[in-house]
Amino acid sequence: MPQPTQSDLYVDRLLTNISLAYAQESTNFVAPQVAPVIRVKKQSGLYTVYDKNFFRRDLMSPRAPSTEAAGAGYEVNNTGSYYCNVFSLRKDIDDDEARNADEVFELKKEATMLLTQASMIRMERSFATDVFATSKWTGSHTGSDITVSNAWTSSSGTPFADVDLEKDSILKKTGYLPNKLVCGRRAWNALKNSDDVQDRIKHTSREAITTEMVARLLELDEIVVCNASYVSSAEGASSATNAFINEQDDALLLYVPRNPGRYTPSAAYTFVWSGDDGMGLNEFGAAIKDYRIERIKSDRVEINQYFDVVQTGADLGAYFDNVYS
Repeated sequence: MPQPTQSDLYVDRLLTNISLAYAQESTNFVAPQVAPVIRVKKQSGLYTVYDKNFFRRDLMSPRAPSTEAAGAGYEVNNTGSYYCNVFSLRKDIDDDEARNADEVFELKKEATMLLTQASMIRMERSFATDVFATSKWTGSHTGSDITVSNAWTSSSGTPFADVDLEKDSILKKTGYLPNKLVCGRRAWNALKNSDDVQDRIKHTSREAITTEMVARLLELDEIVVCNASYVSSAEGASSATNAFINEQDDALLLYVPRNPGRYTPSAAYTFVWSGDDGMGLNEFGAAIKDYRIERIKSDRVEINQYFDVVQTGADLGAYFDNVYS
């Protein structure tokens, strides 16, 4: 056997031009798309809700000569509330760890990526709890969650009729026509592969079916698919438990304004604290800072995020509980 061997002459080293990190694309996370971001100057506060019924009655009446016009009014309440709780996480980088790291590692950049992913997962999970969830929406024709007669995966499924029925219901109850459909991953697969969709495009297009294409067919501004996932098992578990953050079999039809503002209803909003000038909070209420902890001889990278995802109009949404079978 020739000596020295190849393994004696060459020691494997880490590549510097490639590495693998499973950081999800920001587009996987739908919370800010579905619940528009409202930047607020105070960490907590109230917002005004006008009673919609006063603005939807036929109040006009004939007026006799020399008499006053009929009177009208409206009611408001200031009980709508938000509280932008702070969610925080840190990653410490030990001095010796930094000195010994090979050049492939960019420890502060990696810490920033880790913390950013965690913040997006936290906001998405809040959205899954407070918005994309059962027993929260009253806009449907039944006033509660919808169980479709036939799953959208079946040959007898009717997603177009199902959506149209709830669009009409929300419009009748609120005066606003729903403009978005939020789909869990499997709900979207059921919708795009349904006979309803396939029959409408088979003679007109050979392109891959997109959310934009189906949104046009359903006369909606947008279809949003919940693609974000996370590991639900604790660190150190014998095996990782992977899950979609949002219910993959469900769908939510809702009205969300194109331009949020005063006198503008919405099914949901994401309130984010803008903080003061020294906090450096971004449009999602988050700031990452890097500072020194001398007593542990480490640099610390820390994220703080202030937000509250709030359902603001239960009657502006209809929830489809399991359209996939």
